Formats: sequence, structure tokens, C-alpha cells
Amino acid sequence: TCQPPAPLDAEAKARLRRTLLAMAADAMSGPTGLAAYLRSRLLGAPYNSASLPLDVGRARDIPDHIRQAVILRDKHCGWPGGCDVGPAGSEVHHLVPWSEGGKTRLEDVKLYCTFHHQVCIHRRGWKVIVHPDGTSEAISPWGEVIRSHGPPGDRTAL
Repeated sequence: TCQPPAPLDAEAKARLRRTLLAMAADAMSGPTGLAAYLRSRLLGAPYNSASLPLDVGRARDIPDHIRQAVILRDKHCGWPGGCDVGPAGSEVHHLVPWSEGGKTRLEDVKLYCTFHHQVCIHRRGWKVIVHPDGTSEAISPWGEVIRSHGPPGDRTAL
């Protein structure tokens, strides 16, 4: 006859939970994981290639795979006042300057045309803020604000 196992105490449950989560992450991740297997078998080019990190920490230059992800996401210059210059005439910009600790990851970079990037941001000193909801503002050194949306509290768009 088999005796049922004794109930697990809180510490044993926590160890078991950590072990199972680690095993699940190993099964899903990496070049031999389930996610890579499904991507390589079910998706066509260019999505069936090896996974590449979209967060490389602090890198002065934007790696090509992050640049491509930004182009796919943004599609054109992201200047808040509107600009339809496409990727061929645009550059990827660190929202927090690299020299000030900005990170090189997808959520911290944005596509801007050469004029808005090199002239407005770098030469004239405009600062761009991208809000969590995806809206953005460009603020000049003299206080002018250009928004991708109405001013706070503006309900006319509803």
C-alpha cells in the first residue's frame, strides 16, 4: 500500500514553485526553446530567424536589429507636430541621451527624420518626452511645447 505524501510546508512550496518556473523558462527560452521552435516552424521570413535582445543595456550605437525593430514600430519620423519622413530619411535617437545614462532598448529609442533629430534635438536643444500612453511632447529651450495630442484636460477630441 502507498501512503499519500505529507503536505508541503510553505518553504518547500516556495522551492517547488521556483524550480517549476525555472524549468518552464528554460523550456520556452533560448535557441532550443519552444518559442524558437514555434517561430522557426510557423512564421515566415524575417520572423523565423534567431531571437535577438531588444535591450542591450548601454550602447552608444544602436544595433541593427534594434534599428529594424524601431523602423517596424514607428514607420516614420515621430516628431510630435507630425512629420511623414520615412525610415530612409530618419535616424534612431536615444530619448535619454547616452551621455546621460540612456539605455539602448526598444522602449527608450525613437525614429526621427534627420532634420528633427540633428537640428531640432541636437543643435537647437529641443527635448522629446514620450509618455506611457504613446503620446509625446517636444519642448524647446525657450519653453515652446509641441504635442502629439491636445493639452492636458482637453476633452474636445472625445
